[in-house]
Amino acid sequence: MSRVSRIAAVVAATSGVLLAAALPGAAWAQGANPFVGKWTVTWDGKSRPQQANLEITESGGTWKTLGAKRLDACIWPAAPIEVRSAGAKEMVFTIRFSEALQGCKDSEVKLTQQDDGRVTGERSGNRDLTLTRR
Repeated sequence: MSRVSRIAAVVAATSGVLLAAALPGAAWAQGANPFVGKWTVTWDGKSRPQQANLEITESGGTWKTLGAKRLDACIWPAAPIEVRSAGAKEMVFTIRFSEALQGCKDSEVKLTQQDDGRVTGERSGNRDLTLTRR
């Protein structure tokens, strides 16, 4: 085998190893959590529409109900969220109001990515949520 042939063989082998090493990262990127990001959440409150800012990260996030300080002291401070499960089409998390203010009740949220790309949700108490990416 000539020197040029050996160099070509080494380059080809090295390229194959690099490609094989890169593929798992590419597959991981495609499987990234589609819910991660900043969202505006709206729902029908008892007397008027309500809104919250939701930030979802890979490890948790925060929920901040807007304009609700007068209505309920338990929901106005920013509260951490605890992700229970996350998949390609569905995510379940708990809003930890009890960590934001002692004595407050936590709330469960289930998000679903619809076939048309919209994200909808349901919060404990049968409240339907609409999410818009910010």
